[in-house]
Amino acid sequence: MSWDLDGNQVNGNNNFLGTRNNASLVIRTNTSGAPSNLEEVLRVTPSSNSARGRVGIATTSPSQQLTLGAGNVLLPDARQGTDGNLYFGGRTDAGENGMRLFGGDVNGGTLPGGFLDVKTADGQDGLRIRVDTANGGTERVRVAANGNVGIGTGTPSQRLTLGSGNALLPTAAAGTDGNLYFGGRTDAGETGMRLFGGNVNGTIPGGFIDVRSTSPAEGLRIRVDTGNGGTERLRVTSNEVRASVPIVAPNLSDMRVKENVRPLRGVLDRLAGVRGVAFDWADTPAVGESRSGRPGIGVLAQEVETAFPELVEEFGDHRLKSVDYHGLVAALLTAATELRDEVAALRARISVLEAAPS
Repeated sequence: MSWDLDGNQVNGNNNFLGTRNNASLVIRTNTSGAPSNLEEVLRVTPSSNSARGRVGIATTSPSQQLTLGAGNVLLPDARQGTDGNLYFGGRTDAGENGMRLFGGDVNGGTLPGGFLDVKTADGQDGLRIRVDTANGGTERVRVAANGNVGIGTGTPSQRLTLGSGNALLPTAAAGTDGNLYFGGRTDAGETGMRLFGGNVNGTIPGGFIDVRSTSPAEGLRIRVDTGNGGTERLRVTSNEVRASVPIVAPNLSDMRVKENVRPLRGVLDRLAGVRGVAFDWADTPAVGESRSGRPGIGVLAQEVETAFPELVEEFGDHRLKSVDYHGLVAALLTAATELRDEVAALRARISVLEAAPS
């Protein structure tokens, strides 16, 4: 029977638009009346016992079930389950496993944007991004259904997990680039920690750790042990550095790094104004709550400063004074030498007096 252009009465499977001789069904159009201007716009290749026919748009050799030779695909503004959705595997918005691409003025304009939805039954699985120079089958990034993101790993255990490699941040600029914030933006007055470095703000080359705390007794805590890493060993507050273990550091004293070496003189007289005292630590923000009321033995920096100003430095916002006890030991050694010399002189005089005839 002929196929009418004004509609046909179809009788089940006996009437169809297609071919019977293993040839493709081709649709051509043209823009003028000349038959030589006919241009193929769609081709449906013949089916076989092992494969269905393929559809090509703007191509004469479709390699997949649907192949575009040129141009784009435009879907309408998306509505859930009805319009503008490109589904892969299943309808995610119907609870089926798969992937859904959609966008535009979604659901009548309430969600303008573009979206990629993935539904999986495995919390460790989800969206996989695979890139390489061979067949594109090497997984590089995974966004798991539990919210974790893995780079270089298919089993991210944290919100962001790197399987290998490094993370490179740009040169830091306050509040804009190259900052790694923990808890809050310290450069905006929030409590937290900030790591940054590089040629900072274009003027300060180096690496930095900024900590902002609401308590002067708190700050940067360094915790180290062989268990779970939760034992505090060092704390840096806004007023002091407090160690809970001995700090082993070289006290550099090599003569090769010293110039203008000269003996100390008159140390005994200068030490006359420096007292060794016993005391209790005061409860001040500069000292820290952990020392409050604890007994101590030492010297008073103001007295040392009068005798040896080079042994005293100021630190912190309160400009508290600290003493270089290593330098003070050198002064005490010199004092002992001076005292020995005085004792030797006195003994010599006594010997002379004892030897003189009475």
